[in-house]
Amino acid sequence: RNMEEANPKNENNRAQRQAMEISKPTFYGNNRDQHPKDFINELREYFILKQIYEEEKLIVVRDCLKHTANNWFSAIRFQLRTYEEFEKLFMDEYWSKEMQMEVWNQCL
Repeated sequence: RNMEEANPKNENNRAQRQAMEISKPTFYGNNRDQHPKDFINELREYFILKQIYEEEKLIVVRDCLKHTANNWFSAIRFQLRTYEEFEKLFMDEYWSKEMQMEVWNQCL
């Protein structure tokens, strides 16, 4: 953490933000419930509002993924070092070019 984050005033602000009532986004692994891009956007907003530190993000992600998405995460968790790596693998899994083409073809 940098010096700004260690400032007691910032820690108090973080505690206040963490106490805000906002539910974690959830993703179940099927595109019928929620679009993968919407989930990622909601997750980013949650991290900002709750002031989640970088090293805490993957822990929060694990709690947000349910059912088949949680099974997928458990299988790839050992590969991940950063949240950014998670985002890339998540989008590759749930919103790949193939999936986008499949959705596009269904619209035609």
